[in-house]
Amino acid sequence: MTTFTHLHVQSCYSLLESSVTLEGLAAAAVKAGMGSIALTDRNVMHATFAFAEVCEAYDLHPIFGLKLDLLTEDSGSVDETVVLLALSDSGYEQLMELSYLAQSGKTAGVTFHNAVPLMKDVVVILPYAESRAALEWKRGNEAAAADRLSLWQEYIASDCLRVEIPLITGKEAALNYENFTSRSGVTGVFGENIHWLDEAGRKARVLLEAVRRNRPVSELPRAFFQEEHGFFAYGTESMLQAESLFKETERIAARCKVARVEKQAPELPKLPQAEVEGSKAMLRRLCHQGVEHRYGEVTEDVQARLEHELFVIESMGYEDYFLIVWDIVMFAKKSGYFVGPGRGSAAGSLVAYVLYVTNVDPIARDLLFERFLNPERVTMPDIDIDFPDYAREAIFAYIRQTYGEARAAQIITFGTFGLRAAVRDAAKAIEAPSFAVHQLLDVTAGSQTLSVAAKQPELQTLREQTPEVEQLFKAAACIEGLPRNASVHAAGVIIARRDLSRRVPVQPNPQGEGLLTQHPMGDLEKQGLLKIDVLGLRNLTLIEQLVQMIRQTVSPSFSLKQIPFDDSFTLELLARGETLGIFQFESSGMQQVLQDLVPKQFEDLVAVNALYRPGPMSQIPVYIEGKEGTRTPSFPHPDTKAILAPTYGVMVYQEQVMQISKVMAGFSLAQADLLRRAVSKKDEKALQSYEASFIEGAKARGYDQASAEKVYQWIIEFGDYGFNRSHAVAYTMISYQLAYMKAHYPLMFYTCLLTSVMQNEDKVRETLREVKERGINVLPPSVQKSSNAFVIEKDSLRLPLTLVRHVGEKAAAAIARSRPGGGYASFPDVFIEAGTKTLAKEGWLQLIYSGAFDGFEKNRATLAASLERALDYAEFYQDIGTLFSEAENHIRYVEVDPLSRQEMLAGEREALGFYVSGHPLELYEAVLNVYTMTNLENIESSEAPPVRIAGLIEQVRLIRTKSGQPMAFFALTDGEREVDCVLFPEAYRKYREALTEQAPVLVTGRAEERRGQTQFIADRLEELDSLQNKLQQQLYIKIPPDCETPRHMHALRRKLHQHPGPVAVRLYYESTQTGIELSQTEWCSGENELLAAVEQVVGAGNAVLGAKKHST
Repeated sequence: MTTFTHLHVQSCYSLLESSVTLEGLAAAAVKAGMGSIALTDRNVMHATFAFAEVCEAYDLHPIFGLKLDLLTEDSGSVDETVVLLALSDSGYEQLMELSYLAQSGKTAGVTFHNAVPLMKDVVVILPYAESRAALEWKRGNEAAAADRLSLWQEYIASDCLRVEIPLITGKEAALNYENFTSRSGVTGVFGENIHWLDEAGRKARVLLEAVRRNRPVSELPRAFFQEEHGFFAYGTESMLQAESLFKETERIAARCKVARVEKQAPELPKLPQAEVEGSKAMLRRLCHQGVEHRYGEVTEDVQARLEHELFVIESMGYEDYFLIVWDIVMFAKKSGYFVGPGRGSAAGSLVAYVLYVTNVDPIARDLLFERFLNPERVTMPDIDIDFPDYAREAIFAYIRQTYGEARAAQIITFGTFGLRAAVRDAAKAIEAPSFAVHQLLDVTAGSQTLSVAAKQPELQTLREQTPEVEQLFKAAACIEGLPRNASVHAAGVIIARRDLSRRVPVQPNPQGEGLLTQHPMGDLEKQGLLKIDVLGLRNLTLIEQLVQMIRQTVSPSFSLKQIPFDDSFTLELLARGETLGIFQFESSGMQQVLQDLVPKQFEDLVAVNALYRPGPMSQIPVYIEGKEGTRTPSFPHPDTKAILAPTYGVMVYQEQVMQISKVMAGFSLAQADLLRRAVSKKDEKALQSYEASFIEGAKARGYDQASAEKVYQWIIEFGDYGFNRSHAVAYTMISYQLAYMKAHYPLMFYTCLLTSVMQNEDKVRETLREVKERGINVLPPSVQKSSNAFVIEKDSLRLPLTLVRHVGEKAAAAIARSRPGGGYASFPDVFIEAGTKTLAKEGWLQLIYSGAFDGFEKNRATLAASLERALDYAEFYQDIGTLFSEAENHIRYVEVDPLSRQEMLAGEREALGFYVSGHPLELYEAVLNVYTMTNLENIESSEAPPVRIAGLIEQVRLIRTKSGQPMAFFALTDGEREVDCVLFPEAYRKYREALTEQAPVLVTGRAEERRGQTQFIADRLEELDSLQNKLQQQLYIKIPPDCETPRHMHALRRKLHQHPGPVAVRLYYESTQTGIELSQTEWCSGENELLAAVEQVVGAGNAVLGAKKHST
């Protein structure tokens, strides 16, 4: 039987052009009986290595190709597109070079004349749908088509030039085209442009095209559907009709032999300085210098540990790796950048410590080198380095400078269609109604993927009952998980011994200087390339700024090295859970754990940092009970006590697994690390093997079989809870340093923290709330004193101008830069000096309402009303102002009444997103004190209903239920937090008059959890102004003699408690003619319903609501 090979296949890595996955392509080829398959993505080679791996797994011969757009010489538009197949390794290198050129943009892209010299070892196929010759022939311009074929023949050998002949649609025309090209001396080959594999893939392909063009499917051009094809296998009869075309695919497939795309051993570059001295000698010299500097007097234990680590590093050939990392860290430190104390298992290396790559003493902290580098687990070491987030670009530039622009590159990464993106993009493509989008996103809110969500009964019911949701679900499922876009990996950089363009496909970095790899990180490492992670950590930037501020204002000699790890102020702050802004310890859950733990030493913090994860989190109470002495720690064997006692019998660290294995079974630490790895990965086969070795080793050391089995099973049960101690220690060190500075330098801490989170409005509000709670005064922005950052002003914190809406960094800098030495002389002087065009009118208005002009003689309302005059005057002054004296630099203000307190606060919130000079609810403090209130921050953990919350109404949204009844949703905000509220139909009918935007209200109801979000069900809505007025009222209750019984008085109090409120209650006893005031806890609502209820107890006419009488 005649077979054939698809030679023109685009995968999903031709972004948004194909739904073909590599795994699916290989499976389809095998199913069709093919022995070879090609990959020809448009202009890119993102997937060539992954393609090679998949083909090897499926026993297929991979053909590496490239679909290349050739640009016109003048306009830079696409002139024609060709398919290129690599015949050899050199041909593959030519494809890489062409792909690089294709990514260089229209002004420096690929044209016919700069491309053909790079087509010496490739087969060139001219596609039927996109080549100039075919397009001219289809237009009837045979002469032009012949000329184009002739041009290709001038440059490409006849055995390497083919025209593509499709046989699915327009078969007769295609065969006529083949006759034409044959007369021109160009051989035809069967081919179709494959973009999908099956019907689901075809639908996905159409959706992808709609996403790519940003238009609905209904508006896609008809030609698109006619030229698209899927993967297929021809039957024998069809193939015999054009046998030569099919056989030609096999001949080409057999000629394409690329061997270089395969896994390779690591190839480490050399640090330039090491080329002369030698890597081994240089590393040893640096380590011996460093160990003396770190320890002073080097003990035998330290020296032995250092020699052991160096021996392992040298035996594994990783000297150059350590030198490269050392050099990068030294550059950062010499440049003044802070470097993190370490990350991951690298903090367990003494070599890294004495090289000053890490700053955690592994001997003092009992950290294990073998957890980091194990000669029995041959993998590249991985020293991830944390730098301040702003420093990464400078470090990338240094790496390029050190190793050469051609030998260093950042790494590509691919974003895929996640659940929400797939739903939203599919909805646009199929023009799904908005209600279907909202319903599907709502019901899948807690799911990672649509396939997981599909198992939920709620979604199943929704799909059955709502056709629009079903259609949208199916469309989104088609594209979910496919690559959507490419971007630059935030941290990864590749360093090579030779030019990267000779190793892997690269392209110009679209987001900066230098190169970008076309292969993602995992594929690069498998090809033996060195990857270094240059990680940006915002908290290091925060630490750096804090240390600089402390040195500049308090202690010039301050250093992180001086921080004691047993500081009582720091531990007390952590024990109170005051960890806002503290790395790793910020979450509300962790704050609660710290309050329960009451840490007394640094090791408590390390342990809780390691345990605060799903799974081991259940051991936190066990740890705390052991620490407090309310539980006696238990150990699987007495000989494990020394290892587990520091953590009160809880398996906290992976290293404890290794140490127990060494003590009980005589494992080397390298062997113990392999067991630790098997436990973490739940590798059943390996665990069975290690069990036999563990028991045998334990018995050889004198333990009985039962004890050995018990300990091993304990390791299996709890070992997975263990966390990397080296990482926990290193990162807890960062946390502790921040906590220390927060405890001792709070104003400086908050100033730097706020500047670091300035782009996050929610974080700014949260932090300012804590600042005020700490008693620190917060000053509004000021055109006279503010800049682009938060600043300390005496003992207060001044807000920056950039916090104001519509005021960007450039405008704020211009206002600060233009400010005269003595400050702006007047309101119009700001516009004269800074320039009226620095901000739009709205920006100037927001500055006024934020309080930024409060230093001038007029109130905010007058300044706002006079803004137009001030701007006009400033423009006039800038034109001819030199003709006038400075005394004439003034305007006539539009005098208006000052803003009310509420209006002023509302203006601040509009301008800044929060209140500065007060809070709207402070006006209602007296009435709110009457009630048992729940803070919006604590609403999730509030007691059983009824729950009372207060705030301002925002974002009112009215809807109707399925039965047509009106109801409402709204947000209640206290200016710093907000909660979503709902008024169901019955409550809405009662309280709709109170449902007004910005109205201050008291809401009574209950909190409910709905798909991970808190929603407050409002049963009652009361206007705070109305309640405030009721403070002036009093309920007078006359108690007849026959109602003075305990039964009557109990019933009366019960009625009052059922109707709480701000109305005071006074009882008048008729028998003794005396009166008493009830306590505030028994005040009532004063409503008619209450009056009727009270009269049922004490008799008609004995309950009267009147004005409160104040005693004199």
